[in-house]
Amino acid sequence: AAHVRAVLQTGSFCVVGNEEKIEAVFVYFIGDEPNYHKIEGAWLNDAPYGVVHRVATAGNVRGAGQFCLDWSYEQCHNLRIDTHDDNHIMQHILEKTGYIKCGRIYVEDGSPRIAYHKAAL
Repeated sequence: AAHVRAVLQTGSFCVVGNEEKIEAVFVYFIGDEPNYHKIEGAWLNDAPYGVVHRVATAGNVRGAGQFCLDWSYEQCHNLRIDTHDDNHIMQHILEKTGYIKCGRIYVEDGSPRIAYHKAAL
């Protein structure tokens, strides 16, 4: 994204912005995600992985969500993420940038999510 300049990370919470304002927020960490223990399908590998959650953009800068994913992948070349069935925008971004649809996971309340994984070969 041409107008997104930097990521500020505090713990697992990340803020993306430029000189003027915040353009996106997301959660990123390397470690175990309990919701990913059971999958209907299969992850690409069992190696340690990074996790991206709760990507949200202000809608002002085209590509801000992509910037979040690209930054996360630069930190860890083995990333897992999940999204809702009705989040077609995120599914499109994930699939066009090399994430593989691996199956279905269920979060704490039992609701389903599509599970994606991107790993360096």
